[in-house]
Amino acid sequence: MQVVRYTIEWEEAWNNFIEDSKNGTFLLNRNYMDYHKDRFKDCSLIFSEGDTIMGVLPANWAEEEKTVYSHQGLTYGGLIMNPKCTSAHVMQMMNEAIDYCKNTLGAEKMIYRAVPIIYQKYPSQEDLYYIWQHGGTIKQRLLSSSILMKRPLKFHHSRTASINKAIRNELYVEKNLDPQDFWVVLEEVLQEHHSAKPVHTLQEMTTLMESFPREIQLFTVKKDKRVIAGTILYVTPQVVHTQYIASNNEGRNNGALDLLFKYLIQEKFKHITFFDFGTSNEDAGHSINTGLIAQKEHYGGRGVVYDTYEINMP
Repeated sequence: MQVVRYTIEWEEAWNNFIEDSKNGTFLLNRNYMDYHKDRFKDCSLIFSEGDTIMGVLPANWAEEEKTVYSHQGLTYGGLIMNPKCTSAHVMQMMNEAIDYCKNTLGAEKMIYRAVPIIYQKYPSQEDLYYIWQHGGTIKQRLLSSSILMKRPLKFHHSRTASINKAIRNELYVEKNLDPQDFWVVLEEVLQEHHSAKPVHTLQEMTTLMESFPREIQLFTVKKDKRVIAGTILYVTPQVVHTQYIASNNEGRNNGALDLLFKYLIQEKFKHITFFDFGTSNEDAGHSINTGLIAQKEHYGGRGVVYDTYEINMP
């Protein structure tokens, strides 16, 4: 097994591998990963046998912390595997990764964000076993809410009443290519309720939507041509994930999000395996926003964990 550090010369091969892997998504495509490359020192690794890439590890190096993250700028990362990988291949790649991080970079630990099981196109949890063998422990566990689309639960009765209200008030759903109007709503909501800003800037999201028009989609709810609510979706082969959700006061008073999710779940994406609302945690995962998770559960969402592991390398 050969291991090399990623450089730009590997970009095409890396992206082709992610497309054909058994647990990769477009978030691991270099055109997505590198939109914020100035914020992180990349130390991604490529594992190969002869001319065949067997796995890649998206990662960044925080030298002042003596820590390798996989990956600090992504929701998930971890070892992305060739469908031909056996447990023996994964064991070897994990050994090589830890050896490289420890002996070449001088790392003292690795923070490893595993790909959640719902995103895997084929079972891909061998890495978690070998993390455990290396003494890895769960550093953080977040709780997301997902719908198994072939067996969806019924909406809570309060949502049904709200949908009828939205229809009476002539709200309607549209797909949009330009996020600008939605971004105004999103920024206002995050500032008002959380004193926060979106992870992405408007320009970053505009660029990403242009680069990934099938994978990143925006749906808004309008009243008299005005955007009052919406969601940006990340669409992968297995999962439709709500990256951002926002509704202004007018939207909340008129059932805008209920109308939106009825359309997305029961019509637009009913063929997808999972619809994932994302996590509802606060305080670095130690507590749950009960109101937020209840809203997702009213649509039929149930629990899936997003795990982060820590491996010490003394």
